[in-house]
Amino acid sequence: MRIKRAVLFVGLLIAATWLLQSLMLGQGPVLEKGEVSNSKFTIRVERRSDLYGVMHYWYLFSSAQKGDWRWHKITKHLLGEAVELPTKQLRFVGTDVGYLFFQLKYAVTVDAGETWSVFDFGDNGSFKPELLDYSRISDVQISPDGTGHVLMFRYDMTQGQSIKFFTTDFGQHWNLIK
Repeated sequence: MRIKRAVLFVGLLIAATWLLQSLMLGQGPVLEKGEVSNSKFTIRVERRSDLYGVMHYWYLFSSAQKGDWRWHKITKHLLGEAVELPTKQLRFVGTDVGYLFFQLKYAVTVDAGETWSVFDFGDNGSFKPELLDYSRISDVQISPDGTGHVLMFRYDMTQGQSIKFFTTDFGQHWNLIK
């Protein structure tokens, strides 16, 4: 009798732990997903509902090597509205370099998805959006030689867009255009 109770208790403890971990993540089921691939690796974006209902959608970015079933988290973003799935913002520059951007986040790999550098323009003291008059990334252009720039939407959309940042290392580091 004690063994049955112990097994039941352990089973309930495991189930409670799993439920608590699921709720802490706050991510519901996948609502939509998109992928882009090259000859070496794939980049995926998933839109998931937010279980807490505070914001509405999680956008999760991950990558996997060709033929590998393991997906590695790159970054995630919580957004209060459903926007077009950002598959056009998942890009490659050759076989080893890939990058993505969404809202104020930019991520790049130079080793075919093994490691990623993630840069958040909104969470960097040198690049305060409110001081530099930008609200989110509009476009990123990276050349095969590693040079590139970020085009930003302005807070006042009637004023259009402006180039604010440039890179010489595929976006692993950014410099403010003055």
